[in-house]
Parts: sequence; structure tokens; C-alpha cells
Amino acid sequence: MASNPRRMTLVVLAATLCAASFLNYWQYSKDFYMPGFATYPAGWMAVIKGTAYAPEQYRVGVVQTAYWLSQHLHMGIRHALGLLDAISVLVAAFLLYGLLERSAIYRNATLAVKWFGSAAFVLLVQFYMAWLLWYQRPETLPMTMLVALLLWLWTRKKIWLDESVLGRLITGCLIILITLAQALVRADVAFMLNAGVFIVCLTRFGKGLALPRSAATLSSLMGVVLAGSVQLYMMKVAYPLTTYGGTSPFALKLNIFTPHRWPPFVLFILPFVWLLVQIARHRFTGNAANLAFTVGGLLFAGVWVVIGKIDEVRIFLPFAIVLVPLTVQMAMQRLDGV
Repeated sequence: MASNPRRMTLVVLAATLCAASFLNYWQYSKDFYMPGFATYPAGWMAVIKGTAYAPEQYRVGVVQTAYWLSQHLHMGIRHALGLLDAISVLVAAFLLYGLLERSAIYRNATLAVKWFGSAAFVLLVQFYMAWLLWYQRPETLPMTMLVALLLWLWTRKKIWLDESVLGRLITGCLIILITLAQALVRADVAFMLNAGVFIVCLTRFGKGLALPRSAATLSSLMGVVLAGSVQLYMMKVAYPLTTYGGTSPFALKLNIFTPHRWPPFVLFILPFVWLLVQIARHRFTGNAANLAFTVGGLLFAGVWVVIGKIDEVRIFLPFAIVLVPLTVQMAMQRLDGV
């Protein structure tokens, strides 16, 4: 048996993610050449013109960035979107695998269990990526990267930022800056994510975050306010005439009484439910950042069921992928008999 699964895992991970990104690009290309797509109010081209339906019109970050890249790098906007997706998912996956490797459960595991954990990580990421083209949207993978970056920042890492006042200030500023970027992509994710961190700050686990409890509480609260403010600005100032196109923003009734929406939701949400069960059984041994993001994911899932179509599972994909390291740790823990 090879001495360490890291190299093989990274190669397989990169290959599968590049393949998924390639297929994702062709979906953008297919949409772009679809007759009438340039004026289709639910498409990403309409976001650039400011004529898209809500809530897509409020999520300008990725599409406007892709448009800027297409203008300055002389490429098609579909190419720019594909490039952003590829970079985002690779950065997110490598960061998350690094967090798994640095976890206490992984470091203390036997070589065989490390191979199992690495294989499980790749398998879970592939499982979630398979749903990428189901109701595809350009903000999904960039948002995943931004959530992964926040998890990386909230996890204590003395190797690159010490515990000096300057180090904590840099960490806090980066957290707020990334939250702002998130709010321009998906303000609902940014809001619930920071709410999850804020809730954990009020518990005994709040001491385990990258910032002291008081600074973490303040930063997360600022993130909640910032995300909410950006959403209100988009709705009331930037695009006050944007509508939902005759569709109600509340979907709970349809979600309950439309059975064909249930199968993709149940299949997709199973790993997250399993994770919640493990935590409820007091098997949680991860760090405070993992717990905070799990709480944020649970809050977001509740909102998703009420105001989103539950069969559009890519809505939850940023939380799902970022929680893969914690899910794998729980599986490794059970395999090791801890």
C-alpha cells in the first residue's frame, strides 16, 4: 500500500472536477445558443441587462464578473463563466481536503483509515457535483468557493496567522470582505452562514474559532447585517421594479403537495441528514468552525424548504460540499471504532 493517499487523491480530485467543469461549460454554451435566451428573464444574460426575474437579478456578482472578464480578456461570456466555475471548484476542493488532512481525526488515523477518508472525500464531492447541471446556475460553484474560504478563515490556523492583534485584525477584515462578496452572489447564504457562526459564538464552542469570542461575535453579527443590507439595497434601490414573474416567493405548499419534487431532495440531502444524526448522538469531535457551518446549513435548509423549490438541490450545494470534510471525519471515526 502506498505510504500516503494525498498525491493520488489530489490527482483524482483534479481530474474529476475538471471533467465536471468541462461539462458545465457546455451547458452554458447550450443555453447561450438557445433561441431567445438573450431576452429570457430567468437566464443569466438578462441579469447583465437588469431585466431578470427575482431573485436571480439580485445575484449580480458572478455574472457581472464574467461579463467584465469577457470584455477585457476578449472571450465569450460563456467561456468566462466556465473558467470561473473551474477555478472556484478546484480552489474549494483543495482547501477542504487540506482541512480534512489537518483534522485531529485524520492525523491520528491509521493508514488504511486515511485511505478510506480520502476516498470518501472524493466520492462525496463527485456525488454533489453530479447534481450541478440539475437547474444549473452560474453562482453555485463561486459561492461554494467563498463558503470554503470562510470555513478556512474561521478554522484556527496558527501556521499562517499568529494570535497577535494584527493577525486577528487581518482575519476579521478578510471575513467581512468575503462576506460582502458572498452577499453579491447569494445574500441568503451569507446571511445564514454568519447567523450560524453567531449562534455558536453564544455557546461554549465559541472559544474554538479563529477569533476570540467577542471578536467572532462582532464579526459574525456584522456579516449578518451586511448580507441583509446588500439584499435590501438590491431589492429597494438597485432593482426596485424587479418581480418574481408571477411566481410566489413562498414555495412550502408546492413543496409539500408536489410529490415529484421529493426524490431529488431526499437523495441529495441524505449525507447532510446522516451528519446531523451523528452530531445529535454526541459524536461531534470537530472544531467550532465545522459546528458553526453545520448550524448555518441547518438554518439555510429550513429557509430553502419554505421559499425555494426543494428539487432545485444545487441551491444547497455550497453548504453540502463545504461540510464534506466533517462528514468524512464522522465516517472515519466510526470506522476506527472511536
